[in-house]
Amino acid sequence: MANVLVVDDEIGIRDAFTAFLKGDNHFVDTAIDVENALEKLRRTDFDVVILDILMPRISGLELLKQIKETSDNIQVIMITGGPTIDSASEAVRQSAFDYLIKPIRGHVIRQTVKKAVELKNLTEAKNQLLRENCRYRDHLENLVEERTEKLGKTNDRLRTEISERKQIENELRRTTDTLNGIIASPTELSITAIDSELRVIHCNPAAEKLFEKTRSQVVGQSFQDLLKETPLLPDPLSQIVAQVNDEGKYDFVSEFTASDGGRRFAHIVISPMKGEKDSITGYVIASSDITNRRILEQQLLQSQKLESIGQLAAGIAHEINTPTQYVGDNLNFLKDGFSDLLKILNLCAKLHADPKPEEPSSELSAELVEAIKDVDLEYLREEIPDAISQSLEGIGQVTRIVSAMKEFSHPSLEEMIQTDINSALQSTVTVSRNEWKYVADIDWRLEPSLQSVICLPGELNQVFLNIIVNAAHAIADVVEGGEKGTITIRTRNDGDHVEISIADTGGGIPENIRHRIFDPFFTTKEVGKGTGQGLAIAHNVITAKHRGALCVQSEEGKGSTFIIRLPVSSDSGIAKE
Repeated sequence: MANVLVVDDEIGIRDAFTAFLKGDNHFVDTAIDVENALEKLRRTDFDVVILDILMPRISGLELLKQIKETSDNIQVIMITGGPTIDSASEAVRQSAFDYLIKPIRGHVIRQTVKKAVELKNLTEAKNQLLRENCRYRDHLENLVEERTEKLGKTNDRLRTEISERKQIENELRRTTDTLNGIIASPTELSITAIDSELRVIHCNPAAEKLFEKTRSQVVGQSFQDLLKETPLLPDPLSQIVAQVNDEGKYDFVSEFTASDGGRRFAHIVISPMKGEKDSITGYVIASSDITNRRILEQQLLQSQKLESIGQLAAGIAHEINTPTQYVGDNLNFLKDGFSDLLKILNLCAKLHADPKPEEPSSELSAELVEAIKDVDLEYLREEIPDAISQSLEGIGQVTRIVSAMKEFSHPSLEEMIQTDINSALQSTVTVSRNEWKYVADIDWRLEPSLQSVICLPGELNQVFLNIIVNAAHAIADVVEGGEKGTITIRTRNDGDHVEISIADTGGGIPENIRHRIFDPFFTTKEVGKGTGQGLAIAHNVITAKHRGALCVQSEEGKGSTFIIRLPVSSDSGIAKE
């Protein structure tokens, strides 16, 4: 039985979880918000806290931080109905026990709470054993000192000391066995320990499963040889070890091919083991499978792209309808003009067929002259070429819009390809034209000799769209009476990087919130106009997936400039985190 606190602003979830957990004889209390939860945490010692991330006023992640600062042994299970990579990463960084996505079935929450309680109990047992270990060690040292002083007194006292020492050694052995049992307990986190010569000295059951070998087959083997069969690491092991020695940790996401041929993603952290005088005696490699999380990220990006297309659909239809209308009008004009010209051509054909062409019929000649007067040949001679030119221009405009839509909306590629950034920007501006054309003009300042970039073009298009639409909205908030602002789009080469800047003449970003614009769900727009996800996803795409940089420069009353820096080439589509 354990004390459980459920923190959620939805009464249905609080009541459901209470019913689920009381069935396991847990004591369950609930809190409606973070303040209420803090008050109850001060009054009651809870073993497990089930905490919703999205709470009124104060985020559940902030409460997680406060809980971990006061008591590291309270296990916190984070729940959310709107999962994001950033919230999941922050929950893991703050040492949350688990991260569950609503809706959550009863057996899942019961099993998760059970595991959390087991981990808490194991941690307390481990700490107790460590304290006992220290006490036994101190006791042994005291005994050795005392017996050394009295060594010459009696043999009986010497035998007593030996007996006590053996008893303590047995206790230490039992303590060590218990600690090894804790380490080998079932968990999905793969843990492998290697010595300074990079040979495996320990692995847990999850590591056995990862390498598809038994512990006896793994221990003693060179870790380099294991990597040949299971290529977890993106860089040579010696290079990674050197970085761990310098920086104290190596944290990255790896993509590898499993034995069944499927692509897998793993979050791997390598840390040093230290001995006396902080000398490095080996390394611990911890790995967790995040394949499902990667799939969810990809689905989220694609769904946001489709959502953007849906929001732009009306504007795109309008952009296509305008040239289509004047193409139709011109075709009707050409149809009528051709009908008039056909009359003249028919009369000319009759004159040509006259049996006496050298003496044409005066009646036919008069009819031809009258027809020419009725048709107004001079008007047709001037207007028909213009109508044809306008129609071709309209068809060209429709073709450009359709081509831009096709390039923008195709599903994101899983592998990086060489991409023309100038072309990608132009396609995105074409697709979003109805968002900005009434409030801004586009000032193109593209570098003609811009280097191609190895990237994920679909995801970059989404980044460009988010920033351009935000720029149009910012300008719309400040222009009045038909005035227009300017969106300036620049590209330039910068060594082995390409720099893209998108500047607007809107109202700028207030300094007190500037540092939060890339936070998930943060938005200054009114309800229904923004989710707060666009810039957060854009920042993740640029920094995490392309190893680039995204920053903003802003001055209130003058506008904002978003600057994107992308490396020209990338060794891998998976970025080190």
